[in-house]
Amino acid sequence: MPPFLTDGNLISSVAYNLVKNVLGEPNTDNSGIATLSLENVQGFPEDAVFVPEGARNYKEFAAFRVSDNGAGFSQDKNWLEYFTRCPEKRQHGFGLYFTGLVAKMLRAPIGISSKPGNTRVSFYQPIYPN
Repeated sequence: MPPFLTDGNLISSVAYNLVKNVLGEPNTDNSGIATLSLENVQGFPEDAVFVPEGARNYKEFAAFRVSDNGAGFSQDKNWLEYFTRCPEKRQHGFGLYFTGLVAKMLRAPIGISSKPGNTRVSFYQPIYPN
């Protein structure tokens, strides 16, 4: 992977929020095994469900990925709502909204692929040209 600039605090906060979603809240039975990985991606990510303005201007990404073996997401989720609206009345958590804010700031698409036993959420940090 080529060197790239990023904000380590923001990326670690995004990774924390994504892993926390996998592990679930204490005393719940939605705990899973989470794997965090970093990969180089050439071209625009095909699994992007959230694409901030300007994100399509980039051709190379560092993909921070969280994978798990849990039940997966419902196929009818409106991801735009989770990444762009602050939660109201405990309908959903703050973590995905925060992740969406960071994605907007960094112009980083977010990808999701999900089926029972194999879910992956990818945060695609653009590799900015010099």
